[in-house]
Amino acid sequence: MNFREYLQKGHAIDVLLAMVPSDHEPYVGWQAIKKRLRRQGITVADGTYRSRAQELVKLGLAYAQAIDPLKCHYLLTPEGKAVATKLAEFLKSVDEILTVQSWREAEE
Repeated sequence: MNFREYLQKGHAIDVLLAMVPSDHEPYVGWQAIKKRLRRQGITVADGTYRSRAQELVKLGLAYAQAIDPLKCHYLLTPEGKAVATKLAEFLKSVDEILTVQSWREAEE
């Protein structure tokens, strides 16, 4: 699988962007990711999250950190953080273009 194929899967972008750590939250576990997504009105099933996170591991954008024999945390690699940052910037610029377009159409 390549990154383009990953992006076409359900909640792929949501999971990737929600995994990015912040200054006040350097570690982002599944419960924190769920909260972040819920604040945006997005619900992702546990299995979907695990599938998307495992796919990010296969792409080299995340790694699994074992917390016990049955559980692990998925964390972004530096490359994963860079990809997520670029993707977020791109999405923000698209939103800005669409906002300007809507504003212009409203003026007409």
